[in-house]
Amino acid sequence: MTFAFREAPVTVTQPVTFLQLLWATLVGLLLFNEPLDGFVILGGVLIMASVIYITWREAQKAKVSKP
Repeated sequence: MTFAFREAPVTVTQPVTFLQLLWATLVGLLLFNEPLDGFVILGGVLIMASVIYITWREAQKAKVSKP
C-alpha cells in the first residue's frame, strides 16, 4: 500500500483508503458485536458524498484548464 500511495495519483488510491471505513464497521459488527447506529451510517454517507463531490469538482477544473 505504501508503494501504491507513493506511485499512483491520489484520485486512484483515495477510494481504497475510504474502504477502511467499511472494513472497520464490518469488523466491529461481526467480531465485536458493536451495534450499527445511525451516526455511523450518516458519517459514512457524509464522508463518501464529500469525496465524490470533491473528485467531481477537481475533474471539472481539469477539463476547464486543458486547452
